[in-house]
Amino acid sequence: MIKPYSTLTILFILYLTGGIMGGLFAAGVFTVMTAFSRYYPPLRDYAVYAFMAIMALGGVYAIILTISVILRREGIIPTRKVIIRYMTKFADSLARRIGFDSNRLARSFIMLNNDYVEKTLKKDRKNIKRVLILLPHCIQLASCVFKVTTNVNNCRKCGKCVISSFLRMSETFAFDMFVSTGGTMARFAVKERQPDLILAVACEKDLMSGIKDTLGLAVIGILNRQPNGPCYNTTVDPEAVEAVLKNFN
Repeated sequence: MIKPYSTLTILFILYLTGGIMGGLFAAGVFTVMTAFSRYYPPLRDYAVYAFMAIMALGGVYAIILTISVILRREGIIPTRKVIIRYMTKFADSLARRIGFDSNRLARSFIMLNNDYVEKTLKKDRKNIKRVLILLPHCIQLASCVFKVTTNVNNCRKCGKCVISSFLRMSETFAFDMFVSTGGTMARFAVKERQPDLILAVACEKDLMSGIKDTLGLAVIGILNRQPNGPCYNTTVDPEAVEAVLKNFN
């Protein structure tokens, strides 16, 4: 099993990402203002002040980011949303260029997201009434003729894949379950059922995409296992899902 990167490594990658993004933005502002200073000379001085102000704000945000990531708590800035929506794609591209593993980095961001969501929801457990478990269609045995993408109750509970484990789990915990053929169907299920909490099972790439698409919702990502390669007869540890359910019941 691939272990996520440590908190210090994640902070290093975020510092590097944020520094480059902030530096490019500050340099762009400085360049534009300097170019227009030929028409209004005081703009040259303002450009210097603007550059310094942007860099100072970047330093303040770095402190807020550090505290937030270490404590896994949202600060005065919605850190989770900023990281997931604006920084992960650039961070992944940058990290791969300097030798970091893309899947391991994605796994680290997913774990970071989960920590934020769980800490936020634990304060308000009583309001979690509707839980939706999203499963990828590749988690069903490919040779099975009783397809569960239209109706999970088509499962005959033979035990050859983990669908039967989730059906048995539903006898103990109250949750909806949807087996998705792709992102569009998953988004449709979320919109239709309006859950308070989503437990999504998928690979690193699909989980990162799904979490980005549903940032306004509470999503906990659970990585699948791929003993036969990606997107074919995958599986997941039902106990990992059950552990999350127990935290909110």
